Amino acid sequence: MKKTTFLFFFSLFNLFHIATVKAQTVLESFETETVTSSSFTSGSKSFNIVNGQVSTFANSGVGDSQRYLDNIGSCGSQSNVNFKTADGSDIYIHSLYVYSSTDCSGVPVNTNQAATLKAYKDNSEVFSLTIDDTGGDVTWTNQETNGFTFIDLVSLGYGDTLVDEISLDLSGGTLIYAAIDEIIWSPSPVGNYSLENFETASDNATTFVSNSQSFTLNNALQVHTDGTKIGVGESLYYLDNLDASPSLIADGGTPYSTSIETTNGNNIYLKGFYLYMSNNSSYSDLHSVGVTIKGYKDGSGTPVFTQTFSPPFDDDNKGFNFLGLSNTNQNILIDKFEIVPLNNTAGGANEVHYLAIDNLYFEIPTTPTVTTTTVSTFGSTSAVMGGNVTSDGGVTVTERGIVYAITSQNANPQIGGANVIKDENGSGTGMFSESITGLTSNTQYSYVAYAINSKGTSYGEVKTFVTGILGLEETSLKNAINLYPNPVNNVLYLNTNTVKIQKAHLYDILGKRIQHIQLKNETMNFSSLEKGIYLLKIETDKGNTTKKVVKQ
Repeated sequence: MKKTTFLFFFSLFNLFHIATVKAQTVLESFETETVTSSSFTSGSKSFNIVNGQVSTFANSGVGDSQRYLDNIGSCGSQSNVNFKTADGSDIYIHSLYVYSSTDCSGVPVNTNQAATLKAYKDNSEVFSLTIDDTGGDVTWTNQETNGFTFIDLVSLGYGDTLVDEISLDLSGGTLIYAAIDEIIWSPSPVGNYSLENFETASDNATTFVSNSQSFTLNNALQVHTDGTKIGVGESLYYLDNLDASPSLIADGGTPYSTSIETTNGNNIYLKGFYLYMSNNSSYSDLHSVGVTIKGYKDGSGTPVFTQTFSPPFDDDNKGFNFLGLSNTNQNILIDKFEIVPLNNTAGGANEVHYLAIDNLYFEIPTTPTVTTTTVSTFGSTSAVMGGNVTSDGGVTVTERGIVYAITSQNANPQIGGANVIKDENGSGTGMFSESITGLTSNTQYSYVAYAINSKGTSYGEVKTFVTGILGLEETSLKNAINLYPNPVNNVLYLNTNTVKIQKAHLYDILGKRIQHIQLKNETMNFSSLEKGIYLLKIETDKGNTTKKVVKQ
């Protein structure tokens, strides 16, 4: 890979310190934050400084910057410096600089003094790194920039770990002052996703398979490795156009672009990926070249989305930059995406000859996830059946409902099956129920919830129940109890002459008992209930029965 020489010099190069959002990889240097503040905003996301504050001292930050986070307000008590996302959302921390001292005046840490960098998610620790001079995870390198030590979490294997809080912990030693500067982070992709890092792909291949989905690489793009760890997170494999560059584009020729598509035309959701771009002469990172990502679907030449990432970019992972799509674009189905460098003057200093891609994030739509609700209310010829669509699988649920059959005729009912009845109940996710009538008394039924999207049909667990016995006694009992008015607005009256009502319990359409509605003097007050259908189970001295009540 021809950028090896550049990467050596990059390891000695300090980042240019401008706090800005680009390519959804965010460099936070605190230069625009308010001094003594206990919060800050980075890339439109709010963070709370749990311990510490934004501080300033002339040219004392990374690269002689003015501001950083520290614990100067409580220096001497070994207090930590830590910050967290204000809304509890998860992010990736790619790298940061840390500083520590045994002196509140800020003299850099002496040898053999240890601090700990800890990361948390949902109040639980997800990783911990020791920083010292005697075999820790990270070695103090105070000479790097104003006494700060650079920690590359990607190369340490934590760049893809979701966190919501970072803490520089001083407990257990003699350190009393701590500071953090130059944090590079990115938001997590939306929803469930797959990560392809190409480590199991074949060198020089023009296709790869990830999560059972095959992809085709276009315009001289291929899987590549030169045996050294120069991919994202010091990985060995990545995608590039090395074999075609620079002969692919003669000076003055057409600027380079490339694309990746699903081999079979299946749709995916693209979340983001890491991109590296270089020119012909020195193979150094092109900070001034922007890039546009275009998504396509069904062979159309018109993009279904276009998103542009503007320069300048930061060298956050071996020269790669993370391009995270917007939440809107992450949820648009595509089968192909194109990478088009901008400011890409043919024959000029910014002409892109070399391009590499690593750590591709995407989601493959699946069939929905649905569960079947247990029948809790049923009579001789009716029952309330339902389900819950807990996930649409990444594609809109266009239909959901219940299928059922007499168990002796079909114990595993599915749509189109023998003796199966389908009862449709709308679309989308969430809980639903159907009041099914016309059943046969004293009969076992099998039923199951289903949901349909463009990927197919899913079923929940098959459940069974047995309807009650409908005889002369029950028919007489039903006729012996009169409910009025029905539909009801406020008070429902239960009128009977031949039986004695002992108990009456009200249930909603999902079979959940409504505890606060009680029978009193053979009346029930419905005034506090929402409009809808309810089931009233009545227990008498001559048996039980269930009646439907409509609240209007």
